[in-house]
Amino acid sequence: MTFRIEARTLSKVYGEGKAAQRVLDRVSFAIGEGERVGIIGANGAGKSTLLGILAGIVTPSEGEVEVVGTVHAALTVGLGMREDLTGRENLYVDAEMRGASRPEAEPVVEKMIEFSELGAFIDRPMRTYSTGMKSRLSFASLVFVNPEILLIDETLSVGDRWFAGKALRAIEDLCRRGRIVILVSHSLGSIVSMCSRCLWLNSGRLVEDGDPSRVTEAYRRQIVACEEAMAIGDLGGENSVWCADKAVRVDHLELRDAASGAPCRIFDTDTGLRVTAQLCIEKRLADPEFRFFIERADGLRVGESRAPVHFGARGSTVEATLAPLALRPGIYRLDLEVLSKGGPIARRSQVFKVTASTEMIGGSPALRMPIYAHARRVTEVDA
Repeated sequence: MTFRIEARTLSKVYGEGKAAQRVLDRVSFAIGEGERVGIIGANGAGKSTLLGILAGIVTPSEGEVEVVGTVHAALTVGLGMREDLTGRENLYVDAEMRGASRPEAEPVVEKMIEFSELGAFIDRPMRTYSTGMKSRLSFASLVFVNPEILLIDETLSVGDRWFAGKALRAIEDLCRRGRIVILVSHSLGSIVSMCSRCLWLNSGRLVEDGDPSRVTEAYRRQIVACEEAMAIGDLGGENSVWCADKAVRVDHLELRDAASGAPCRIFDTDTGLRVTAQLCIEKRLADPEFRFFIERADGLRVGESRAPVHFGARGSTVEATLAPLALRPGIYRLDLEVLSKGGPIARRSQVFKVTASTEMIGGSPALRMPIYAHARRVTEVDA
């Protein structure tokens, strides 16, 4: 038998009349034997509804789906587990419900226990398990029943990196044997590493279907654009400006991605930030300096750089590059000040946001860091 899934113009509507909500809108695709397919999209995009239809527990409002093969699904961590039974007892009960006797189930159950690495917890009640422990046991119980079609909804997202690596190898082994695996996850890294194909749902519609690296990058760009628009709206689209004397001004302050050079207000902790400022100096200054500093939203200063500048021109450009951003995710403000005799005489500020695409380990550190900057004159007209 050749395993396959074919969805034809699937739609799902909840409610009626004005209260009706369309969560899937004419979604079509075909998945063949041996494919590892990831499904991505924002909350409410229709991912879990689609998996429910494929699993046979949700009925589509329109369209049809054809599934050839037995479907095993992990749609919610811990779903179907009995909280008062131990992990081991749960595995044996599941085996008995599939028609296996205890002697027949014992070798497979032992493999599940070894894979889950729960140690002594395997003989403790499930109500004492963390979400991550339940995730391990759920995944192990599915992989070792030799599923023909395996559906996973965020089960792996709570596991650690070591377990995720084991899960990837188990999924690859299933697909080498012609099985089909469909994974829904908000972890784009997991989709790229585990899947051979990616579907992107947006507001119930299928907008991309193809290589995981390409599709997840397109999705990431949309997320960044939306977050940037929200940050600008919440924090103010214009940067703040102050000057003690109109003859000394910071006319422009722009933040860019250090790698691409593109203007940006949302940065990843693994990327660099390039700052460009245009200064207007229409009179001579005593002991001129410029200073960059970064403050967190709560006012804590986490980075600072100060250097003398010899302004012999009316216009100058100051540049600074931070690579990479050694900052935890959050909202920050970058200030550029022009100083004379140690005191500020002009300032311009820009708010930016730092996000993390990779898992951060530990608490919430605030790392003070140097900012490497240089200034260069762009005109030669003496003040």
